[in-house]
Amino acid sequence: MADALLKATNLQVSYGNPSPVFQDLSFSLSRGEHLGLSGPSGSGKTSLLKLCAGLYGFDHKPEVVGNLVFKGRLDLISSSSKQRSAFRKDVVSMITENPRAGLHPQRTIAHSWKSYQMSGSLLGRLERFGFPDVDRIAKSYPYELSGGEAQRVRLVFAMNKKPELLLLESPTAALDNNNAQLVLEHISLAKEAGAAILHVDHNLLLLDHIADHQIRLGEELPLAEFEKIESLEVGKVVLAAADVNVRYGDFLAVSAMNLDLHEGEFVALLGPSGSGKSSFGKAIAGIQPASGRLEIEGQSGAFAKTPYADVDTRIQYIWQEPRLSMNPTFTVLKTLSEAIGSRSVTPEYLLGLVDLGIDKLHQSTLSLSTGEQQRLAIARALAVKPKVLVCDEITSGLDTQRSSHILKTLHHLRKELGIAVLFITHDERLARQHANRSVKLEAGELVS
Repeated sequence: MADALLKATNLQVSYGNPSPVFQDLSFSLSRGEHLGLSGPSGSGKTSLLKLCAGLYGFDHKPEVVGNLVFKGRLDLISSSSKQRSAFRKDVVSMITENPRAGLHPQRTIAHSWKSYQMSGSLLGRLERFGFPDVDRIAKSYPYELSGGEAQRVRLVFAMNKKPELLLLESPTAALDNNNAQLVLEHISLAKEAGAAILHVDHNLLLLDHIADHQIRLGEELPLAEFEKIESLEVGKVVLAAADVNVRYGDFLAVSAMNLDLHEGEFVALLGPSGSGKSSFGKAIAGIQPASGRLEIEGQSGAFAKTPYADVDTRIQYIWQEPRLSMNPTFTVLKTLSEAIGSRSVTPEYLLGLVDLGIDKLHQSTLSLSTGEQQRLAIARALAVKPKVLVCDEITSGLDTQRSSHILKTLHHLRKELGIAVLFITHDERLARQHANRSVKLEAGELVS
């Protein structure tokens, strides 16, 4: 075996709890090697990636025992953040499951490309990653991109750096099949060029196919079996959207879309990455400016002229990246209390609706696993007694057990509270299993 580029020896990580997140972890990773890493949510996969990215002591400081050494010289734990600065800048690229976290929110993609002194043509590299409208992407700010578009943009930046060490967290989870295959081809090219790859994913079949070796953190969870969803009789129309148009400058992201949602209905909104799914969901929630006609419970509504200008609390939007929608300094209790305000509902009741234990009340939101954060986001939305939940790819990046838990929660809310669910996804299997009906967007237009 070639000399190890990265070597972990008896690594243990904990966050002040009696039991470590993981312990006694040893592995080595060489040039041109693809190592798959799997495990349930909360097993420490993201923590390990951050350590491997040289972020210990920079924005990430758990309690760590053991060694993690790059090229036999640079200890990524005992060295200072300053000593690791060149490593972070020139050697390693990391793509997290929250891709917008790696893009400057106040810069266009073209501005960031220039600011980071990237070599070569941005437009040419965007074309290679399957973007048909490279000019629009280059001129866009991160918030104007879909989750899948942001993921591919981050990969463009990461691959252009030609890293020695490439760290990936569910890089295809938010992508349709065609774009996912394109991304996997680029990952394969990086490996052929000599990059060492550490790849976190819940898709075990994918890791079986592309990884040279695999390691698993945490206890093995039984595969979640699909349960037949109880058929519910849907009620009256609670939301009617007609002739909806969403623009980003000159780009028409959603064109003349019509959609009705009924009480207790579960509607899947399908389409490839960049097709306008999130733009439509944000428009009806009052987050994204749009034009058209809107009725909520038979009353005339209004689309926002500026972001968040006409938010109707009866429509709640659940973000794909729950961490980005929460104040990191808040506890669970403070998060829910702020949403409740003077309403006659308790944090304990809201946690019960989403099957999140009251023992979490005094924990920081950042200490929760991704699946727990997603259920907290739903609980917070329920504080205002909504009629519609817009759920934007909220199961992407979750293991099958946590994904199943989230979906069971949504069906429980449909049955008990009559809430209509608009479930934005690219996963047609989930749509077939859980939705009353599905609609599909392509290039901003409703095609079925």
